[in-house]
Amino acid sequence: MLDFIAAGALFDASTKTILESTRTFQSLFGDEISLEILLERLGIDSNIEDIPYAEWRTINNKNYFFTIRFLKETIAVILYRDPLIEEFYVSLKNESLYDSLTEGLQKNHGEERIREELKLYTRYNQNSFSILIYDIDFFKKVNDTYGHLAGDFILKELSKRIKKVLRETDIFIRFGGEEFIVLLPMTKVAGALTIAKKLLTTARVEPFIFQNRHIDITISIGVTSPLQSDTIATLIARAD
Repeated sequence: MLDFIAAGALFDASTKTILESTRTFQSLFGDEISLEILLERLGIDSNIEDIPYAEWRTINNKNYFFTIRFLKETIAVILYRDPLIEEFYVSLKNESLYDSLTEGLQKNHGEERIREELKLYTRYNQNSFSILIYDIDFFKKVNDTYGHLAGDFILKELSKRIKKVLRETDIFIRFGGEEFIVLLPMTKVAGALTIAKKLLTTARVEPFIFQNRHIDITISIGVTSPLQSDTIATLIARAD
């Protein structure tokens, strides 16, 4: 096998065939290999349809590290040998998946996680879950009064407080602007309401101090669990 730092290919998500690839990848696997055959050659026993959207998986074996990333219409596959390269790809992953200010999951990735939970619930009638959607009250007034740097500070610090209250299994999503969604797996409405009350208290229990100025913040939260008839749009709209 050739020695290399990194080799990669981009596959069509619908046909699982190569759209483009590096020369090193072509030397290793050819330029017409399908994604299924590639995984088989790498010794990876995984159903393509079962791998979650945008989840990165790094697999160590004696030959190389393996990373796969699912996009909306394409699938990126990267192989590399130098262990130091792993840190670089982990960094790229985080930049792609997470909002840099609040470290919440980006909207499209967050929606996909909710969609996966909803699929399990509606198809198999299992894994009931809840979502919280919250925003900061009168956030525009904060920006207008104290400036956008203060607004960014509030978003960052509030997110830290919120995540300290959440469980490890909860998914924190920046939905847009000052609006956030929290996915609560295996949690019914009663449990979600308990968490929501904790978040309300966390936001207002102490002021935010920006450049020696105290800024009081409150948030508003909507809570819901799925119905069998729900789509992701109706689920989020009901919480909103």
